Amino acid sequence: MSVKDSSMERTNIEVSKMKSICRRLFCMRFSSSGRLQFNRISLLALVAYLLLVQLLLAHLWRSTYKIHSMEIRLPQAALSSQTPGAYLCTAVSLRDPRNASAIRPIYIVEFEPLVPPNPTNSEIHVHHMLLAECNELPEGVGVNGHGWWNCGLGHHKDSAVSGNSSKEMCSVRQRYLFAYSNSAEAFQLPRKVAMPVGDSRFYGGAHLVLQVHYSSGNQRLHVHPNQHHSPAVGDRRPGLRLRYLNETGNHYRVAGVHLSSTSIRPDVRSRHTTGCEYTGELPIRPFGLRVHTHSLGRLVSVYRVRRPRLPQDPMVWHLIGQADPRQPQAYYAANASSDLTVKPGDLIATACATTGGRGGRSAPVETCNAWLIFWFEQLDALSKVTGPDGHEGKVDLQQDCISSGSALSLWSDAPKWVEKQAFLV
Repeated sequence: MSVKDSSMERTNIEVSKMKSICRRLFCMRFSSSGRLQFNRISLLALVAYLLLVQLLLAHLWRSTYKIHSMEIRLPQAALSSQTPGAYLCTAVSLRDPRNASAIRPIYIVEFEPLVPPNPTNSEIHVHHMLLAECNELPEGVGVNGHGWWNCGLGHHKDSAVSGNSSKEMCSVRQRYLFAYSNSAEAFQLPRKVAMPVGDSRFYGGAHLVLQVHYSSGNQRLHVHPNQHHSPAVGDRRPGLRLRYLNETGNHYRVAGVHLSSTSIRPDVRSRHTTGCEYTGELPIRPFGLRVHTHSLGRLVSVYRVRRPRLPQDPMVWHLIGQADPRQPQAYYAANASSDLTVKPGDLIATACATTGGRGGRSAPVETCNAWLIFWFEQLDALSKVTGPDGHEGKVDLQQDCISSGSALSLWSDAPKWVEKQAFLV
């Protein structure tokens, strides 16, 4: 037998095997010319096979990217300390119960406030809540609903819980994740955007800490009648419900928070400013803005300020967003623009217009806060995580711009339209 005849024989055998497999799987047959033909049964079998593959893929997707839910609330025992001006904290551990040295990261996609909409006579309004990621907790505090502590240290000096009994939220610098105030509703991150917690590539904290601040004097904020995110009847413990993923993959974008904050003296000034350079390594794209003041605030505005190419040219100002702090204090969409990227070296400038005058007996110091939530592509972030020497680094998802006075060097050269827009003149 020649080599050609041997090759043709092997080909015929392989074709015969393929025909046999097709007939067994899909009830197909081949015509005399060798063309594949379907009958009704074979078509139904093929459709069933494709549906089975689709269901299998969907199951794998749901098991990998299933949205989970968890609640973090003040323990029942903490409700007896609902006094005006109190700051109360509780914590949830992210450590693996089977391995205390391991942290199980989560990726938050939604924050839902759980606040009683109509406080009873024995309750005080919740002024605001903060959620933070912590590496280490203050000494002697419990976790997972088994403990709470006074955490007014570092806040207003006249707080009802200030003094030796108070502790910080975290024993080392915390990373803020979310803030609630003034009957704000749930906040859902954009599609395929998540906020990592406990991920060693970023901050890598082992705990989530909830801080609840109860209203004091004229800081009592209006409870809006359309508030619909109250907890179940009978549960009066304030807190947050988090919806999260256990993993995201590289197709998700990573979210972080930029906080601009300045303390305002209780004098007659009505214009207050702050500004800092963005020093991160990666460009960020703001997509939401939340503002917060006490009783005097009327408007908070945030701008991206870009240095010119030539020294003699003026700074280029661009509005990121502005909001009235008297409205529900939630994240609102940033200015819809295709050019909202903040690059390393850009400045983030914040202005606060107030009525002037004192903040009240229980709020001697006014404040002006702007929470800018942003995202950057995780693939870009991961390229920065591992350095050229192969050692793992971290991407900072929070930058704080804290000041106690005006950013005169920046705002003295602000354009007239910015001054008119930010201070309502």
